[in-house]
Order: sequence, then C-alpha cells, then structure tokens
Amino acid sequence: MKNYYDSQKLTPENIHSLHECINAMQNSNGGIIFLPDNQELHITPSDSPVSLNGNVWRRIEGINVISSKWAKSILASHDSCDDITIENDSLNYDYINEFRDKVIKNNDYYSQFDMNEFLRRTGIFSGKYITFSGALMFGDTLRFSAALIHKNIHVEIHAVNIWEVITKILPRLTIKLNHSSSQNLKSSLINTLLHSNYNIDKHINIKIIASPPRALINYPGIITRPENNLRLKKIFDLASMKTAQPQNINQEQDMLNFRIISTIKLTGIMPVIL
Repeated sequence: MKNYYDSQKLTPENIHSLHECINAMQNSNGGIIFLPDNQELHITPSDSPVSLNGNVWRRIEGINVISSKWAKSILASHDSCDDITIENDSLNYDYINEFRDKVIKNNDYYSQFDMNEFLRRTGIFSGKYITFSGALMFGDTLRFSAALIHKNIHVEIHAVNIWEVITKILPRLTIKLNHSSSQNLKSSLINTLLHSNYNIDKHINIKIIASPPRALINYPGIITRPENNLRLKKIFDLASMKTAQPQNINQEQDMLNFRIISTIKLTGIMPVIL
C-alpha cells in the first residue's frame, strides 16, 4: 500500500484553493487531494516533472496541473505591483500630460509641482525609477487586445498601457451600447485593470460577441486571492477612474493558467470597432 504525505482536504467551497494544491504538489513524497463524493487525486513521486514552455510541471493522475516553481513565485512576498520599480523603461509623456491636466482640474493642489515632483507624488516614479504601476499606466508594459466578433466580422485593436485602454479603446467599445450596458462594461473593465495580478502576466483581452450579446474579459488573477495594487489605485483615483460593482457578471477560474474569465451580459446596439 502506497504511503502518501501531507494529504489535503478540499471542500466544494475551496476546491480550487491554490495553497492546498501547491502544498501537495511540492511534496517530494507525493500526496492526496480529496475531492467531494469520495473522489481522490493522487500525486506520486513517480510522475516525473514535465518541461513545457519553459515551466516545470508536476502531474496529477496524468493531468498537467501547475508549475510548482511558478506557483511559489506567485505566492511569494509580492502580492501586488506596489513595490516594483523598473530601471529601463519609457513613458508616453503625451498621455502623462493628459493625466496631469485631468488631475490638476480635479485637484489644484498638484499644480504647484514641476513634472518630476508630480511624477513622484502621484506614484508614477519612486526615487529615480519608474514604478511598475507607472509603466502599466503610461509605458508599453501592458498587452491588451479588444476584439469584435459578429458573424463573419472579426476586428481586433490593441493597447500597450492602461491609459490607452481607458481613453482610446473603452469609448469605442461602449459608444453604441445603451447606458446601463455601457456603464456596466466600463465598471467591469476598470475593475479588471485595477485588480489583475500583473505578477502572473500582463496580458488582458476582451471579446465583444454579438450573439448572444456579451463581453468576455480574460485576465490574470485568482478569484479567491484579490490583489491590492494600492499605488495603481491611487493613480486611478487621481484620474477619476472610479470603480463600481458591475452587474450581470459571471466569473470563472482557470486554475491551469491562473486566469479569470468574466462574462458580462450586454443590451443595446452592438458596438463597432473601427
């Protein structure tokens, strides 16, 4: 009879719990994950790691599940992008000037600072380095795509930072939706941009599908582990990018890729991406 160690109990409520899965998979002696209805998933040392796309994967009953190295790095001390700075990156100063004008219009306090001090006080810079939040907002760090799928039409547009998404792409996605759907999609996308776990990756995509009318947002993160990107939130607040609880939204967890898929119901005339 095989001897398993560090068995983990997963209830229906926490069946996708990341910690339990990682603990069992990182145990060199193997382990058991108990599922509802008396089902068991056995992790055995004999299941050799598999190298796939540069990641080393352990296996559960022949199914590729997770990279223990990758998972461990995600659960390390950095739960958000707040403390990360970037030495070599560039910012789009046309966008920063748009942001600065908007901030000063909302709060004249910031008009007294020159550009360098403004960048530090708003969290775009930390010391002499660009913060990761600043690069996401105004650099070329983000990988965002938006696609319209309608019958034989498939049009796609891209953005490389959050400012482009909010000011250039979002208006094109919502212009022909009714007011409630427009606000709901805007809230969903702003929440996505704020709460994505950018330590996993920096890819976000949204698909607008005509039949039935809905939006699918696919972004990095774990539903049970919300991120607190406080510096990014400060920039959002200064730019009056207010978050609100979206309606008519359904979320699913892709545990194999650490991604969340949000489905938002839409009504009104479908948007056209030109």
